[in-house]
Amino acid sequence: MLSDKAAMSVANIQSKVTLKNTGKELPITDTQVNLAIAAINLDVEQKKLNIPETQLSINANGQTDFILKQTEQTITLKNLDADLSKLIFNIEQIAVNGASALPSLAEQAIDNKIQLGLNANLEQQTVDIKNLSMNSLNANISGSANVKQLDTNPIINANLQLAETNPTELLKALRIALPDFAGESVLQSLALQTAVEFNTKNSEVKVSKLTGQFDKTTFNAKVSSFKPEPMSANFDLAIGTIKVDDYLPKTEEQAAEPETTETVKIELPKELIRSLNLSGSIKVEGVQFQKINAQNTALKITAKNGLVKITPITTTLLERPLKASAVVDVTTDEQKFALTFDGSQIPVGELSELFMEKAPLTGKGTVAVDITTQGETIDAFKQNLNGTVAANLKDGAVKGFNLAQMIREAKAKISSQTLPAEEVVQQTDFSALDAKTSIKQGIVTIDQLSALSPYLRVTGAGTVDLVKEQLDNKVTAKIVASNEGQGGKDLSDLSGLPIPVTIKGHWLDPKIGLDMKSLLDAKTKQKLDEEKAKLKEKLDAEKAKIAEDAKKKLEDAAGDKVKNLFNGLKF
Repeated sequence: MLSDKAAMSVANIQSKVTLKNTGKELPITDTQVNLAIAAINLDVEQKKLNIPETQLSINANGQTDFILKQTEQTITLKNLDADLSKLIFNIEQIAVNGASALPSLAEQAIDNKIQLGLNANLEQQTVDIKNLSMNSLNANISGSANVKQLDTNPIINANLQLAETNPTELLKALRIALPDFAGESVLQSLALQTAVEFNTKNSEVKVSKLTGQFDKTTFNAKVSSFKPEPMSANFDLAIGTIKVDDYLPKTEEQAAEPETTETVKIELPKELIRSLNLSGSIKVEGVQFQKINAQNTALKITAKNGLVKITPITTTLLERPLKASAVVDVTTDEQKFALTFDGSQIPVGELSELFMEKAPLTGKGTVAVDITTQGETIDAFKQNLNGTVAANLKDGAVKGFNLAQMIREAKAKISSQTLPAEEVVQQTDFSALDAKTSIKQGIVTIDQLSALSPYLRVTGAGTVDLVKEQLDNKVTAKIVASNEGQGGKDLSDLSGLPIPVTIKGHWLDPKIGLDMKSLLDAKTKQKLDEEKAKLKEKLDAEKAKIAEDAKKKLEDAAGDKVKNLFNGLKF
């Protein structure tokens, strides 16, 4: 037994162990371990321990069906100092250097280099990690970390930085095939900094700082709380401008695929959504996708027990502020959706052309949408659509037909005339359009429709069957006497006539026609009414003249009698 004042020193300790595994139960077939300790210095009086250097080498081979074929690792500890009375341990440097062969992941062996300094105070239940550096696959992570409440409830805090690295090179090294992206500088740069806290008792993660840059897009996030099971998170995320098109694969022109009647199901992961408990905000400075260029997009999202609410959603599109909200409901077996949207001074033509090749309607004004639906297919979405849509537009046009030209052609047929050949733009202009619709089970009913132009007034009603994609609308147009507008002068003699117009058929190719018989009857009635009015005016004038003449004769006769009466009197 050593006295309190004794000291002990042992130098050049070496050990070699070889392990063989002939069975298949373990993933490793054989392992060779070499241990070398330069010296062990123990001061019993001071209760101090010093080990200048320790080196542990490991060489292991994996089973043929194991992901790891071979690994060689060298672990070096420099200057381990311990105060055994206070249970304080300090290691100046821990270095792990090696390489691992993982054929299923990478063609070449993956190198790894790890360095750190460590200080542990077991009385205070703390561990500090400093000068941390990890390098592998050309990615370098540096930083520091500490652990507190080591024996009771370990809480880990880490500050880490990922130096700028090339994600493409990393993915290629891992044999992950990448498409030929549309953008030139895609997956070329990634760098980030983060401050993280992890509570091992309840598996809660807190991220007080996460900043970085991915290619040309910056990002900044905070997570006040994240728990994996059940998944819950409170977060705020801000993203710079991102060009989505750059990250899409290059496309080549291909022959149009034949149409298919196969129903595609859109089924949400209901159980996963029901397990979510989220509350967060997302801000995106700019999103560029095909023809869409949205600026200053912001949204708040909550999710609990299968009900996901994204409200409000605000963005600027085509230099106009837009506001919307959305709801996804999977609280039952039937997945349900709701959407509201409103905006003013919206250029509906330009907005439509962001999502389709040609806009059926142009103009600028207020648009309000409030709809709900449910189901798992597009057909089900159409059939279960309910809600309202309203629009109040100014100075636009309905594309696809020229109502003024159709009326001129109808007028020419009635008059047995031939219109001169001319190129006519197939659109009907309006100075104002007001439409209100209601939707019930996929049937859109036009409750109110009115359109104005300098020469034309249009009212109408009808339905749109979204499931069958069929239109059945009737509108009535009336000419207003005017020399302005789209053909107003040529149609002035039809002023006041109700002109019935039908719009029927498939919504992509509707048949638009005038009720010629009604127009002819209206024209005939107009002429008869004009003749009646003239005849009535003439008869009224003659009646007035006869009455005036009779009155004059009576007055003259009465005057003669009075005169004779006075002449017969003598004074």
